[in-house]
Amino acid sequence: MTGIAGRRVAGHLADQLYRQSYLMLAGTAVSASTGLVFWVLAAHLAAPGTVGLGAGLVAAVSFLSYLTSLALPYGMLRYARTATHVAGLVNAALCCSAVTSVLAAVIFAAGSARWAPKLHGFLDGGADIAVFAVAGTGTALGLLVDNALAARRHGGVALARNAIAGVGKLVLLPFLVHLGPVGVYLSMTLPMAASTAAAVAVLPRLVPGYSFRDLRPSPDVVALFGFSLRNFPAALASGAPTFLLPVIVVSLLDARENAFFYVAWSVGQVAQLVPSVVANMALSEGATEGAVRSAARAERFVLALLVPACAVGALMAGPLLAAYGPAYARAGVLPLRCFVVAAVPWAVVLVSQSRLRLEGRYREVTALTLSFCVLSLGLVLVLVRLLGLPGTGLGWLAAATLTALAVYVRRPSRRAAPPAIAP
Repeated sequence: MTGIAGRRVAGHLADQLYRQSYLMLAGTAVSASTGLVFWVLAAHLAAPGTVGLGAGLVAAVSFLSYLTSLALPYGMLRYARTATHVAGLVNAALCCSAVTSVLAAVIFAAGSARWAPKLHGFLDGGADIAVFAVAGTGTALGLLVDNALAARRHGGVALARNAIAGVGKLVLLPFLVHLGPVGVYLSMTLPMAASTAAAVAVLPRLVPGYSFRDLRPSPDVVALFGFSLRNFPAALASGAPTFLLPVIVVSLLDARENAFFYVAWSVGQVAQLVPSVVANMALSEGATEGAVRSAARAERFVLALLVPACAVGALMAGPLLAAYGPAYARAGVLPLRCFVVAAVPWAVVLVSQSRLRLEGRYREVTALTLSFCVLSLGLVLVLVRLLGLPGTGLGWLAAATLTALAVYVRRPSRRAAPPAIAP
């Protein structure tokens, strides 16, 4: 029996969908767990108001990095393994992402007095803007590099990068927290930028024939940008709620309540990142094995992982938040439970998005993601005004559930469809 079980485990891990998913999930777990410890330390080392404003700056960096991604991380998953000229493909994506990240940081900082007045005081100098741009660029390029490594089946390197960034932010925080909100956000973002630079530096060792000077315009680059730009409206609508919600909440709640929200949100993101990783690997593996098969296997896999984990997480919400302090546990337990449970319907939505992308059904994936974007932000805005902090979790859970039900009602035909032909 032991031999049979061992062969089954070996066969399971030999499947690249599962193997790379586990490696990327491990990287996500390292990043998320060190993030949780980071906010526990921040909650004990700084006042809630300082934590709340620091979290607002972190949220701004995360949102801008996603806003300027142009859906290139999805294109990297789709083409980085099968491209003939991988170096030119990766370099073109990195250069484009770096330029757009810097521009976004400068524009956001220049107008922060209007759309983020509580953060303006931390972004009103040349040095402040430069550091903000570095933080945003490091975050954006980190996602691209991780996806390129996953597509090339080097998920272990992405795991190491996340581990370096995770340890770095824990080491920096005690030294920088005296700087106030700026110290909190720099402790979180600068190790990300440093670990990204290290991962980029080792690409020549991981990708045969890779050269930083390879910037040739090839059919692979045309295919990458064509696929990415066609998916960008859907990617923007899908990711906007995740990255924009903390920025909106910091304007609706006071600094103390925002600290309680952001801690609950950060803990809940651990569960919500699991379906994101598996759906991304379905997109990568589906390029060769077919959209229907990869999506069906990914959905079964992620639900088997999530359902029991989310049940435990919802039950343990109170004790988890108690590590941050009694005030965090009292205020954040209901939002956290909602965020954790919402990961289950969210998994159905994300896997469906991967299938639609592979099949080239761009209008349908855009409609699906736009529906969730409008529902999540709209419901949260309404419920926060009516209920305060609890409205953040209730609105998010309602939006994810309604969108998942829409997916089941209008689930695409089970017949196989070929992957989209790159323009």
